[in-house]
Amino acid sequence: MRRPPALLAVLLAAARGRHPPPPPAFQLEPGACAGVKTREVWTDRTGTAHWNYRIKVVPWTAFGRLTLQLHGNGMAVEAVYGGALDQAVGAATVVILDPQPGGDSTLQLQGSGEPYTDPDIVCDGLQAPNASLATCPLGGRFVVQSDAEELQSGRFRAYVQMETWCAPPLATLPRAHDG
Repeated sequence: MRRPPALLAVLLAAARGRHPPPPPAFQLEPGACAGVKTREVWTDRTGTAHWNYRIKVVPWTAFGRLTLQLHGNGMAVEAVYGGALDQAVGAATVVILDPQPGGDSTLQLQGSGEPYTDPDIVCDGLQAPNASLATCPLGGRFVVQSDAEELQSGRFRAYVQMETWCAPPLATLPRAHDG
């Protein structure tokens, strides 16, 4: 049976207009600072197992630290995107967050090995953007403008943004602690 070209055009246009609904937004567990948003596990041609985790961090804080306890056989971190590998001791991996997050406040870890469950994640040094309002009525907020390349060379640019300005203002900026 031959269909008229106009009907075929209408059917094709209707088919193109239908898209599956978007996936539901990822929500962290109540009280959690970070969680695994997506995970992939595959085996390459040589039979080596690989994994990829995309981890959402809220609130994303420049130089915040995540300690990830990886669970699996032969787990090794090979690449970190959106952060810098501070140390990897056995299954414990410490990542320092970059100044700017990846899409949807995420960082990505890739590696080899066979995971049997998602990593346990402990956060340190994360701060909501307006957390300083409780201690400073001026609403000072530390903002890092540098990119990963500048940070790797030991340089960074930053400023303090004040929500309220009073004359004469007196603001003390504490030095970051080591460690």
